[in-house]
Amino acid sequence: MTAPLPRFDRALFACDLHLGRDGWTEDHAAFTAFVDDVPGDGRGLFLLGDIFEYWVGPEDVRRPAFVPVLAALGRAADRGVPIAFLPGNRDFLLGGEIERVCRIRVAQGAIAVRLGAFATFLCHGDRFCLRDRGYQRMTGIVRSPTARGLWFLLPARIRIRIAGRLRSHSAGTVGIKTTRILEPVWVEIVRVFSAGYDVVISGHIHRGSERTADIAGRSCRFLSVGPWPEYLLFDEGRFIPGRAAPSESR
Repeated sequence: MTAPLPRFDRALFACDLHLGRDGWTEDHAAFTAFVDDVPGDGRGLFLLGDIFEYWVGPEDVRRPAFVPVLAALGRAADRGVPIAFLPGNRDFLLGGEIERVCRIRVAQGAIAVRLGAFATFLCHGDRFCLRDRGYQRMTGIVRSPTARGLWFLLPARIRIRIAGRLRSHSAGTVGIKTTRILEPVWVEIVRVFSAGYDVVISGHIHRGSERTADIAGRSCRFLSVGPWPEYLLFDEGRFIPGRAAPSESR
């Protein structure tokens, strides 16, 4: 880390909503209300992936179940909320179309920010789950430039059908995996601390948790953001778990 990091004294983090494509639900409404309530006072909003159940391509910006959610992100950006979207394993095909429609930043992989005094590494979190070898192999294949290029040559209806089948297969395999396989590998997180970061924040694990470590005399902290409606607030030096209020469908 040589360049100065963008600094935030307040920030919000959310992930793992898995908003469905085929209908408006309580989660769609609650998340839209949550985004609409973020004030334009300089606090950042960081979406750590898997906001959508799956994303098949640019045409999804017109998906009726997604349009109000994207509109809320655009309204937040217009009132000055800095927003960064880090795609997860379900919405990794999302890209420039969201930047254009919502006027937010899409960052593949990870980003670095300064939360108050803390140099902070933000990511979806699947990069740390190295015991899930089948998942890691599949990820390396489907996220390759070749696979992405071939994917977008397919008609939208075929992409939707394939994505739905992959999601069904994924749901079936998660149920038979042990907790240990799905846990992050701590030594990989320590590598990030050793690169100079004080804090690592991720999603993907579907459990809000915190773990600390002493790295070369520095007190470092790993925070996993729980799945929606859980979220994480950083407010002037403190990390505060929260839970979004329900909202009537809009």
